[in-house]
Amino acid sequence: MYEYGLGVKILWVPGHAGVEGNEKADSLAKLKAKNVYDDQQLGEHKLSLSGAIQLSKKLAVKPWQRYWERCEGAVHTKQLLPYVTTKVLLLADRKTGVMYCRLLLGDTMLNEDCFRCGFTTSPICECGSDRESIEHFLLFCPKYSEQRNKLYNTISDLWFSSYLSGALDVSVGLLLGPGWDHRIARKDDEKLKLALFDFIANTRRNF
Repeated sequence: MYEYGLGVKILWVPGHAGVEGNEKADSLAKLKAKNVYDDQQLGEHKLSLSGAIQLSKKLAVKPWQRYWERCEGAVHTKQLLPYVTTKVLLLADRKTGVMYCRLLLGDTMLNEDCFRCGFTTSPICECGSDRESIEHFLLFCPKYSEQRNKLYNTISDLWFSSYLSGALDVSVGLLLGPGWDHRIARKDDEKLKLALFDFIANTRRNF
């Protein structure tokens, strides 16, 4: 393992103490390990390096996913990213990437979020029609109609070129959530996200 730059640390955890069934299982496991070590018994399985890495990932992901599902808060983000293994597409353009991450976290510098944090005196958008929420910014604000039409045209082209059935419902989830609609292929979802990044950049709204 060390030849591949991997370190191994073994810790003793007194998890079997005082429980009869666990004590027996522990004794059998120790006996099996000793017999294999002493060449008195063959191990049934060999684990390759790639197999060990894959197994360690699975062991790490399970408690991480469980914690993510049970932790309080982050409701907005958990709706968009229900699985901790979800891959998020980011750009080399750091500014747009940061704004996309803020939209995913539901913690932007849009007026509604700023008002909630006490940074502004009003949550209303400069357009005057509604609160400047994430939904308003992405879907409704008339200030960005031209940029939004370009975004919607790209989404429509992707939808119809893939011969997808059903009505096209452009929502916050579809725009922000990776793989939100299972009917959209991964490569097309990446194109959708790139169109979203163009929309964010072209609005010149800093948040």
